[in-house]
Amino acid sequence: MIRSWELGAHIGEPNANGDPWDGALITDFDSWEDLAAYSDDPFHNEIVQQLLPLVRSRAVVDFVRKDA
Repeated sequence: MIRSWELGAHIGEPNANGDPWDGALITDFDSWEDLAAYSDDPFHNEIVQQLLPLVRSRAVVDFVRKDA
């Protein structure tokens, strides 16, 4: 399902747009179908619901890497 994942923390000063995000979770999938299966997985959704009260805001971004 997930080919790879990594966690990252913001480094540096905030830019003119305001405060930076504290961190990022980047996950790689082999296909959009694998991403959909991960997103719809009951265990994944349970973890998301547990984490949401701990964060002020979040963003979800799906994209295709140019080198893929």
